[in-house]
Amino acid sequence: RNKYKSNREAKRPHSINGLPNCRLVLCQSQSDNVSIVKHDLSPIFLICCLSEFSLHFQFMTKILILFAHPALQRSRVNRVMVDSIRDLQNVTFHDLYEEYAEFDIDVAAEQTLLGEHGVVVFQHPFFWYSTPSVLKEWLDLVLTHGWAYGTSGTALHGKKLISAITTGGRESAYHRNGYNRFTIRQLLAPIEQTAHLCGMEYLPPFSVHGTHQMEPIEIQQNANRYRRLITLIRDDRIDLGKAKKAHNLNTELASFEKKSRGAES
Repeated sequence: RNKYKSNREAKRPHSINGLPNCRLVLCQSQSDNVSIVKHDLSPIFLICCLSEFSLHFQFMTKILILFAHPALQRSRVNRVMVDSIRDLQNVTFHDLYEEYAEFDIDVAAEQTLLGEHGVVVFQHPFFWYSTPSVLKEWLDLVLTHGWAYGTSGTALHGKKLISAITTGGRESAYHRNGYNRFTIRQLLAPIEQTAHLCGMEYLPPFSVHGTHQMEPIEIQQNANRYRRLITLIRDDRIDLGKAKKAHNLNTELASFEKKSRGAES
């Protein structure tokens, strides 16, 4: 089994355009090694382009998306959200149901994967005010005492955790006087406390509500915002102070985005 499925093709080209008629084509492998495929640049300009690319790539935050959906083929929203982020650089998409159909979690492999990333995203439908069963199994087995928490359990210290969830009910149902009596943030308290115990920084959730009656254009709009959020976090273009005060990262994205000249890739 392939324990580390890549979110991108093994040979996805990156191009840096410079002077007229000059082009640099780089090839990024699954192991993040980059090699020159073709160029027609002068040696000095080639070095400048490679330096710029290296600096940009070096300072990207690596993001691990732990995805859990037992019936992705029937999903209307999560499937589109997943498709929106699959091609992003430095973003690893890890489908737990695909990887562990028998729930035989490879603890060592999962801990290694966590160690290689600075941000972890739990993406899943909000089943019974909680996570799908494979993600709960993953939490029970992977976050071990002495590794994830406890006196010597510091492996996750300083990393960030985000919940990206979808609900069939509308947002108005998740309030004190609403149908579900509690807010999404209150219902996610066990995940937030897990992050706290492991020394992680928990950000407000990216929530998509009302999925049962959502029109295709709305689904795509939510997926586009999800891609935007992941890109901004990867590129360190989030004002964390403002983001922590948000109720829903989905609907308040513009309020904590840092402005930058960099382009999405």
